[in-house]
Amino acid sequence: MQSKIDPHRVVFKWIPYDQFNDIKELGKDEFTTVYSAIWKDGPLQYDYKEYVYSRNKNIKVNLKLYNSRNNINNVLNKVTYLFDNKYDEIIYGLSQYPHTKNYVIVFPDGYHCDKCGKEFEYKRYKWCKPCQINNLEKNFTNWSSGNENIDNLIQEMQSKISSYEDIVFEWIPYDQFCNIKEIGKGGFSKIYSATWINGRLMYDISRCEYIRCSITIALKCLNNSQNISNEFLNEVKAYSVELDIYNFRNKRLHTYGISQNPDTKEYIMVLKYAKGGDFNCWMKKNYKNLNWSNKLDVLSNIIIGLEEIHQNKMVHRDFHTGNILLNKSHLKDILLFNDIIKHFRYGIMWICQ
Repeated sequence: MQSKIDPHRVVFKWIPYDQFNDIKELGKDEFTTVYSAIWKDGPLQYDYKEYVYSRNKNIKVNLKLYNSRNNINNVLNKVTYLFDNKYDEIIYGLSQYPHTKNYVIVFPDGYHCDKCGKEFEYKRYKWCKPCQINNLEKNFTNWSSGNENIDNLIQEMQSKISSYEDIVFEWIPYDQFCNIKEIGKGGFSKIYSATWINGRLMYDISRCEYIRCSITIALKCLNNSQNISNEFLNEVKAYSVELDIYNFRNKRLHTYGISQNPDTKEYIMVLKYAKGGDFNCWMKKNYKNLNWSNKLDVLSNIIIGLEEIHQNKMVHRDFHTGNILLNKSHLKDILLFNDIIKHFRYGIMWICQ
């Protein structure tokens, strides 16, 4: 490892176990135990100002102890993989617990969750998947839609989150909405803009915690939906909770949750608000500014969106420009489509420009 060193990395080394103070267990599983500790001497790092290597003493680190003294090959394979394939992840070195002879990998502080000891899914932002799912599960008793099927659906979708970017799908009480204004209607629903007072649960990467803030959203009120149907629930299931920023082929409008009008008892899909209006209005305002390349980009994205529907064994039912909604740099499309087997009426796709 030291032969592969460059100035951008700390020097990987053998670290005597007596270099660690204030050792505290964070968590364990069948194979490993994770501790926090203070490394007295600290890592050897290159000082770009002085052009020499120096040490950052008394820094907090994570110790990952492997529970079998005979699994040195597993430890070495783990170190080699991280060193060769995860350039942005730092490993300080190896150590050994003197009493059991178990080997230890030394990581920077923040590599593992302080609450459960599990390795962070996203180390840079300190997002812990097990803790987040556990927090959501603990909160199940604090809310209810009044409909067991909807409650089960929301709990199922929340249990599938896998990234700090994922939407936390929620039951949203109707009294959370204000400034409600009708902005459109169709054969199956009416669309309103509204302010969601508390706003959706989202992960603040600068603070490394979940926060809420008021946002403008769209409410899609489903006509005659007092008795929730399986087709509606199945379609909501079809919405992925994943918001992969690198997957530009995902063309569906973000769905934040479900609500219900207390007066009409009709159910509501809570959606990301498309500020630009529908495609017809947008074209009237922007047509003169569109060049041939822009037009091809729009057409290409519409094709990709339709392809996604077809790949999910669905076909479009009412595709026209009045159903395409835009939001600044994004084209979004509220669609009405059929599953090849089951007839869904509330489908949604969004289109990246």
